[in-house]
Amino acid sequence: MAVLVVGSVALDAVETPATRVDGVIGGSAVFFGAAASFFTDVRVVAVVGSDYPLEELRFLKERGVDFTGLEQVPGESFFWAGRYHEGFVSRDTKETRLGVFGSFDPEVPLGYRDAEVVFLGNIDPVLQLKVLNQMRAPGLVAADTMNFWIEGARDDLIELLGRVNILFVNDEEAMQLAGKTNLVRAARWIQDRGPGLVVVKKGVHGATLFAPGWVFQTPGYLVEEVIDPTGAGDAFAGGFLGYLEKAGSRKREDLKRAVVYGSVMGSYAVEAFSVNRFRRLRARDIEERARDLRDMTSYSSRASRGWAMIPRPSSKGPVTYREAGVDLDAAERTRRALWPLLAASGDKNTLSKLGAFGGLYALPDALNQPVLVSSADGVGTKLKVAFAAGRHDTVGQDLVNHCVNDILVQGARPLFFLDYLAVGALEDGVVPAVVSGISRACRENACVLLGGETAQMPDFYNDGEYDLAGFVVGLVERSRLIDGSAVRPGDRLVALPSSGLHTNGFTLARNIVFGRMGLNVDHDFPGEGASVAEVLLRVHRSYVGLVAPLLEGGGVKAMAHITGGGIEGNLPRVLPPGLGARIDCASWVVPAVFRVLEEAGGVDRREMYRVFNMGIGMILVIAPDREASLLAELGDEGWPLGEVVRGTRVELVGQC
Repeated sequence: MAVLVVGSVALDAVETPATRVDGVIGGSAVFFGAAASFFTDVRVVAVVGSDYPLEELRFLKERGVDFTGLEQVPGESFFWAGRYHEGFVSRDTKETRLGVFGSFDPEVPLGYRDAEVVFLGNIDPVLQLKVLNQMRAPGLVAADTMNFWIEGARDDLIELLGRVNILFVNDEEAMQLAGKTNLVRAARWIQDRGPGLVVVKKGVHGATLFAPGWVFQTPGYLVEEVIDPTGAGDAFAGGFLGYLEKAGSRKREDLKRAVVYGSVMGSYAVEAFSVNRFRRLRARDIEERARDLRDMTSYSSRASRGWAMIPRPSSKGPVTYREAGVDLDAAERTRRALWPLLAASGDKNTLSKLGAFGGLYALPDALNQPVLVSSADGVGTKLKVAFAAGRHDTVGQDLVNHCVNDILVQGARPLFFLDYLAVGALEDGVVPAVVSGISRACRENACVLLGGETAQMPDFYNDGEYDLAGFVVGLVERSRLIDGSAVRPGDRLVALPSSGLHTNGFTLARNIVFGRMGLNVDHDFPGEGASVAEVLLRVHRSYVGLVAPLLEGGGVKAMAHITGGGIEGNLPRVLPPGLGARIDCASWVVPAVFRVLEEAGGVDRREMYRVFNMGIGMILVIAPDREASLLAELGDEGWPLGEVVRGTRVELVGQC
């Protein structure tokens, strides 16, 4: 889809306290199109004279701005000249020549009339209404206006309000239109006449979004040097509507993000004359500034209780631990809720009682030379997805399965597991949900949840956030320890499929999905038939049930758990010195989630293989004479991946 913009394409002469430029391209449609093109395709309806340098629009065309609706007629193009005063707090209009724009009669091309999102630039409300009469059924219509139309075409403007979803105005215009001296009352007055959303632009002071029942405000981004603020308002509108078109949603969080992206695009517009800053702007610059703006305005409600992270003392009476941020009663209630979860995974070797200072576990006596194998890990920034989705019962499974797989590669079966959960504040149901996932995974992997620690750390973690770590201890007979020492050139590699991203690469994945793609957890994930939350929160697979029976038959010489670092970073960890591997990339189809991330993020293919598992969760190294029988046992759960070769690195061959 694309956004349709109807507005001016002009030539500007701009004078500032430092310098001046003449005859640069400008106009509402140009600034809007430049900003919106970073999120979606743009279609322009406008008019220019025979003097207009159309070649200056080439870079916008290359960015997906369609100028089929730009009409060039004999005469002079719309021209505006202005002078900004010191500090850019005010400006004077030195000259305005409408030229052919004075007789602009917009005719929307037939191919444009199905646009889902329409932006009516700051033109006569009569013309704005005419454009709407030509459209089929747009889902979102936004309009900009100014005091000139408020004073001279009020009745037409009021009619227009009844047909738009969003009105962009500055604070003075909003109060002038409504006849109110209070901005909040003015916004409500405008909303009562049609547009459910009123966006009040405040220049360097940011923007305020008035929505039905709620308000969102963000400051302007603080740039080091303002060069030319002429098109900042239209660039704001381009960022706002471009993001909404890309998101495909009008939910509250998407509308808030749209305000942020609008502010970001407006801030870039002021850093150069005309639209020159957009010529060298990159998508990652936009995301970095959006994150900066978020960090400038976010804070922990608990941290705000006192300066320098020190809780404010009570004004009367003694200070309590609860007042300082730690609720011992809530901790006790949570602890009692967890006891059944711990008890459910116990076995005959569990000796300690619930609530003991340490967990006691008797070693099984069936082994002659038992070797303990331990591992510790976390879930990483996958937790951020769980926070956003409000789903906490899967990350505990991720944690256990990751740790269990790490000791499985050495031939060990898990005995018991310990967890550490640190929270800012105990929220009802969150800790039990996390631990229920841990308990479930322990039962599925036949190990005991022996104990753990839940720490309340107000002022350290934001409300609603937590961190999670786990520790597993397993057991293996010394003679059956798998350490890779028996691996030889010619041994075969067998791949086991992953269930998705598992628990690695989420910092990059989140940057692409929530930043570049503009999705949220409720959106559909492209090519998956499931939501973003469902795809990203797929549980890290445990391979104990699949692999343990294979070990009984012998012939498995080494195993690699494909986690952070991908195949190239993990397979060499189990190979003897002087040996490498050759991987046949044609042996499997990379799952859709990885292909989407690669394409949407513009990630180099080698980088993808260094960060993600690419659909392979574990690799077995086996003797050649064991390959056929082992693959038969695995069925659809494994395939030939390559072989061990002399060398020191992993070589990816074929279409990787």
